[in-house]
Amino acid sequence: MKAQSLKTACFLSLTAISCAAVAQEPPASSAASTAYGEGYSLVLAQKWEEAKDYFADFKQRWAESDFADDAGYWHCYATEQSGGDAEGNFNCYSDFISQWNNAGSNWVDDARNRMIFVAANLARDGRPEFIGNMMQSFRFPELPEMPEMHDMPVLPMIDREALERTVEQAMHTAMQVRDQSAVYRDLVQTFQFSRRGGSSMDSELLALITALQDDPRAAELLLSRLENSDDPDVQARLVLLLQDMEGQEITAKLVNMVRNSPHEQVQRNAVIALLERNDAGTRELLQEVATDSRYPLNARIAVVSGIGRWEQAEATPLLSRLLANEENTRLVRIAARQLVQINTQESRQVLINHYRNISDADLRRDLLDQMEDARSPEMISFFTEVALGSDDREATVAIRNLANREDNMGVAALEHIYANTNNERRHLAVINGMGEARISRGAEFLSTIASQNNNHETQSAVVRALGATRQAQAANSIMEVYRRTDNAEVRAEAVRAMSRLRDHPQAREFMLEMLDTELTTN
Repeated sequence: MKAQSLKTACFLSLTAISCAAVAQEPPASSAASTAYGEGYSLVLAQKWEEAKDYFADFKQRWAESDFADDAGYWHCYATEQSGGDAEGNFNCYSDFISQWNNAGSNWVDDARNRMIFVAANLARDGRPEFIGNMMQSFRFPELPEMPEMHDMPVLPMIDREALERTVEQAMHTAMQVRDQSAVYRDLVQTFQFSRRGGSSMDSELLALITALQDDPRAAELLLSRLENSDDPDVQARLVLLLQDMEGQEITAKLVNMVRNSPHEQVQRNAVIALLERNDAGTRELLQEVATDSRYPLNARIAVVSGIGRWEQAEATPLLSRLLANEENTRLVRIAARQLVQINTQESRQVLINHYRNISDADLRRDLLDQMEDARSPEMISFFTEVALGSDDREATVAIRNLANREDNMGVAALEHIYANTNNERRHLAVINGMGEARISRGAEFLSTIASQNNNHETQSAVVRALGATRQAQAANSIMEVYRRTDNAEVRAEAVRAMSRLRDHPQAREFMLEMLDTELTTN
C-alpha cells in the first residue's frame, strides 16, 4: 500500500487539488481517487447492494491503488448492511484483517470491531465457535521486558495515550448520564439525610423498608403515615418508599397522588415510584403526564427521563409526539436524547424528520447537538448532508458530531466533506474535527493539508489540530510548518501543538530544536 498522505491528496483532488501537483504519480492515481469518491457516495446514500457490488469491482480494478484497503473495508461493511449471510460477513472481515493487518491499514481496527459484533450475533444464534475463531485471528503485541528491580514485580507498560483516551471517554459517558438523569439526581437529593420537621430518611430506615417490602403490614404502616401527614416533604419521602412495596393498593395510591396532590414534589416522586414499579397498567397515566402541560414540569421530565425501560413500541411514538408538539425546550432535548438511546431505525428517522420540519435555526442546531451520539450509517449520511447544506452553523455542529465518533468512518465522512465544499469556514471546522477525532487517519489527512497550504489561518488551524490528535506521526508535519513559515502566529501555534506531543521522543527532539531557534531569534 502506498503512502497514506498521497491517498489523501488524491482524494482531495475531487475538487481542487491535483494529484500531479502533490507527487509524480501516473494518471491511474487520479482515476482511482475519482472512482473511490463515486463508491463512497453510494455508502453515504446507503445504497448497500450497489455499494457492495461497486467496491467488489473496485478491488479488482484498482488492486494496487492507495484506496484498495478502503474499498475492501467498505465492501465488507456494505455486504453486512445489505443483509448478507452472517457467516459470510464474518469471513469477509476476517479475510480483510488477514490481508491488511501487516500493511498498516487504518481500517483494520474497524474491521475487528465489526467482526466482534457479527461474532456476538452468531453466538446468540447458537454458534459460539465464531467467538473462538475471532480470538484466534487477533494478534496481541507482546509486552516489553522490564528491567529487574529488587523486591518489585515486573509490571506491563501502560499506554499513556490509550489511558488518557479511556478516561476522556469515561468522562464523556459520565457527562451524558448526568445530563440525561435529572430524575436520579433528584433521587439522591431526596434521600440525603434531613432533620427538618423531626423526620429523617437515613440508611437504617431504607434497609428496613427493603427487608419488609413483601410484608403487607409495612405497606399498611407507610400508607397510614402518608394519610395522616400534612407535611409535603414527609409525603414526598414516603411516596418514594412505597415504590418497592407490593400490591395494587400501593399502585392505586401512587396514581391518586399523581392526579390529585397539590404539591409538585409529591407528584414528581409519585411519578418516579410508578416508573420504578414499571406497571403496564399505569402507562396511560404516565403518557398523559409527559404530554400534558397541566402537570408539573419536574414530573413530566421524570417520565421522559425514565422512559428507557419501556418497550420501544410504546416509547418511540410518545417521544415523537413530544418532539412535534412540545414547546418546552428542556423536554424536547431530553426526548431527543432518549430517541438517540433507543437507537432503532424508527427512532432515528423520527429525529431526522423532526429536524427537517423545524424552521427555527436555533432549534435545528439544538436538535443536532442532542443527536451527537447517534452513530448508525444513516446518521453519518444525515450529518454529511447537513455539513454540505446551506447553514454554516448547522454544518459546524454536524461536522463536530462526525468528529466525536473518533473512528475511521467519521473521519472518512469528514474527508468527503472537505473535498466537496469550497467553504472556508467548513474547511476549518473539518480541520478542527480531524484533530478532535484523535486517530491516525485524521493526522495523515492533516499532514497532507499542512504540506499543501500556505495560508496563515489554515496553517495555524492545521498545526493546532495536529497537536490535538496526540499522534506521534503529527510531530514531523508540525515541525515542517514551523521550519518553513516566518509568521509569528503560526510558529507560536506550532510550538503549542508540539508541546501536546511531548510524550513522544521525536517531538521532544523537535522541541529542543524549537527552543534553540527561539533563543537565537529572540
